Amino acid sequence: MNKLGILAAIMLLVLALVPAVIAVNKVCEPSDVVIVIDKSGSMTTVDNGETETRMSLAKDAAKYFVDLLAEDDKSGLVSFASTAHLDQELTDNGSLVKAAIDALVPSGLTCISCGIEKAQVELEDNGRENVTPVIVMLTDGYPTMDTDELALAAAGYSKGEGTTIFTIGIGEADQDLLEEIASDPTKFSFGAPSDLDAIYEDIAGALCQPDDEVPEFGTVAAGVALVGAIAGFFVLRRRRD
Repeated sequence: MNKLGILAAIMLLVLALVPAVIAVNKVCEPSDVVIVIDKSGSMTTVDNGETETRMSLAKDAAKYFVDLLAEDDKSGLVSFASTAHLDQELTDNGSLVKAAIDALVPSGLTCISCGIEKAQVELEDNGRENVTPVIVMLTDGYPTMDTDELALAAAGYSKGEGTTIFTIGIGEADQDLLEEIASDPTKFSFGAPSDLDAIYEDIAGALCQPDDEVPEFGTVAAGVALVGAIAGFFVLRRRRD
């Protein structure tokens, strides 16, 4: 093979490899996320194998989730028991949300529809335009102040308005109901209270779906420069010969 043939082969090899090593920046679409936490009396339970109450572990995991959210996300907090309460409006100040989580005190029964409805109102009142509205709801039980039908109706309305719903069950949570409340089965999770960190990690990862893929042009430039350097080398060699 002559020198030009070798040069052409090397150029093709480099150009074939460059796309494989291009780094991609994930530009995630921002989300407005209302965290919904069951604070009914059963959240004081310490499950077998655990050393802390469900509420204590849920608080720690929810605060961890706030830290996992992307920089452009906003978060808020709704808690529910016999009724629901907006504990923190949507904000880009995660410290406020974590302080509201810390302040939760469990007592009362369980009104799942109340929590969903309160979260949806907050998304409609304070959510941003062209931003994905999200509800992430955790419960350890099943409706006792409302009914399955009311919970499903509230979820259906939210989903109809474009809200993505994630559900998390612990303890005696009605898994079938929570799976139906979620936007799809992949957005329902069930586990022990000590599993919550990992569950919230999965949800945070699911929220960060690439809005665009932006190549690292420095890497592309490096490949092009390499091709140019090789070409220059062979041109010089050819002139000397």
